Amino acid sequence: MELCYTRSVMRRTAFLDGEVAAMWGCRGVMLGGTGDAWLFASEGIARVPRLALRMALGEMAAFRAVFRRMTGVVFASDPRACRFIERLGGTIQPGDGPFRLYEVA
Repeated sequence: MELCYTRSVMRRTAFLDGEVAAMWGCRGVMLGGTGDAWLFASEGIARVPRLALRMALGEMAAFRAVFRRMTGVVFASDPRACRFIERLGGTIQPGDGPFRLYEVA
């Protein structure tokens, strides 16, 4: 998580009831056109799903203002994580293994 945070060109932390609820950001070469989004969320974020989605849509718009295309990986066996990516406009690629690549273009 520290590596993602320190290497990101954009990064944020959200608090819920005084505790860290989520950290997210985006890595990439500013003129390269493709950003790599990441998110670490606590179980507490599930208590505020609409707020989390609304914030994520705003953050994705900010990322997309810099990068034309966003990519990342999602834990394939977590249906909430996969739905979240799809609600952000992402397409999850088929594949084997615990993680799947996704793209928001």
